Amino acid sequence: MTIAYALMEALEEMAEKHLDHIKIIKKAEDVNKDVVGVEWIVTGKPDVFKEAGPIVLAAGGYAVDFTEQSLLKRHSTEPWNLLSRTQTSSNQLSSSNYFQPSLHYQ
Repeated sequence: MTIAYALMEALEEMAEKHLDHIKIIKKAEDVNKDVVGVEWIVTGKPDVFKEAGPIVLAAGGYAVDFTEQSLLKRHSTEPWNLLSRTQTSSNQLSSSNYFQPSLHYQ
């Protein structure tokens, strides 16, 4: 969590220095208090990209929720059974234990 917080602070500092490149909007809601989508631009390109629907901020495990009521479990079940280092159950392997690198020399 410390790393994710430091990354968010760095982004805020960059946004202050580069007003024409980075814009951070906090608590973006419509009149009904619903988040309805996201807009972004790619530096150097004239297009504005838009996506409608729920917004998920993925910051490397920050605010991860492995409960049965989590948004991930309810709306995107494909990655649910993937192994994770943050799962605490003693019978679950971490990804670092599961994916062992193998080197073959000839």
